[in-house]
Amino acid sequence: MLDYKPAGGGDPNKHENSKEAEGGDNTEKDMLYELHLLFKNLSSNKKSKGSFDHRRFMNAIKASNALFDNDEHHDSHEFINWLLDKVHEDFMRNERAKPRAAPDGIPASFVQDMFKGKLVNVVTCVTCETTTRREETFFNLSLDIE
Repeated sequence: MLDYKPAGGGDPNKHENSKEAEGGDNTEKDMLYELHLLFKNLSSNKKSKGSFDHRRFMNAIKASNALFDNDEHHDSHEFINWLLDKVHEDFMRNERAKPRAAPDGIPASFVQDMFKGKLVNVVTCVTCETTTRREETFFNLSLDIE
């Protein structure tokens, strides 16, 4: 993923002028590209210790989702669901070739390949012993911990 280039080439979050385009800093960002830059900068950092400037990534999050445009604490489960969904959408939008179709007919991406699961519900009637089976796809599975 170190060679990721968004559709149209270049940085999708930079504007031609020194001033931001209409809408200022609140224009939606390509989070796949921002995540790519974050990981690329982290992996190319020569220092084994020290700080890392994460402001660009945080500003992109705030510009892409008004829910996170504050300094309050948020639910991590809600954040990772939003981020994975946004990365999947950005990937599918930036795909140059036709997306490869998954068996269920939904276009696939690396997000689906890594996080998609299948839940099988089997119900058997106690009277007639008829069994019905239903499959559902999911990207996260909530489990109660006791």
